[in-house]
Amino acid sequence: EGQMIAQRARTDVHRGGYWHRVVNVWPVCAETYRVLLGQRAESKSVDPGKWTCVCGRVPSGESSLDAAAELLSSELSLVGPDLELVFTLRCSRRIPKGLFAGQMDNTIVDVYLFMLEAEVPVEQLHVDEASKQKVQYLAVDDLQSLLAAGDEAMVLPPHEEYGPRLLQHIRRLCGVRSAAVVATRAKARARGAEEPGG
Repeated sequence: EGQMIAQRARTDVHRGGYWHRVVNVWPVCAETYRVLLGQRAESKSVDPGKWTCVCGRVPSGESSLDAAAELLSSELSLVGPDLELVFTLRCSRRIPKGLFAGQMDNTIVDVYLFMLEAEVPVEQLHVDEASKQKVQYLAVDDLQSLLAAGDEAMVLPPHEEYGPRLLQHIRRLCGVRSAAVVATRAKARARGAEEPGG
């Protein structure tokens, strides 16, 4: 989880190249094998208008898990217990444009998956328009293609291991969930067959 060693303003963090913790949360539906993405608001100082997951900084004194849950709720109105930390990476990049152009963004990124039992229709989501201006579902295979191609419409991971590890964990958890669903349905059918008139 790490320990807080200092508090700095965001401008000082970038100017000084200080390491800071952030969270990335990827909502995934195992049933449809799709991820829920949001397009960052044009008013954002970093990566405006680009597609990405739920993301943000961990406030001072707050746990990574709590920050992930709060961001997921505030950005997409999604809540639930199915939030799993799948990996952590240290990432460093120079910000290309915007308010912090040319400054370093040195982050310790905690990557979470949020497993959806079923897709929530985008029109039913209460989206925080200050963070995301649009949302859409995208097939996992299409996400892989966009990341591999370095598509500029996406916020591209600053670490070469990020994409492969993300996709590995999505496939692993989707496989576990799919197997569980199949087993549950099989048990339900068996119970129905045993009932009188079944």
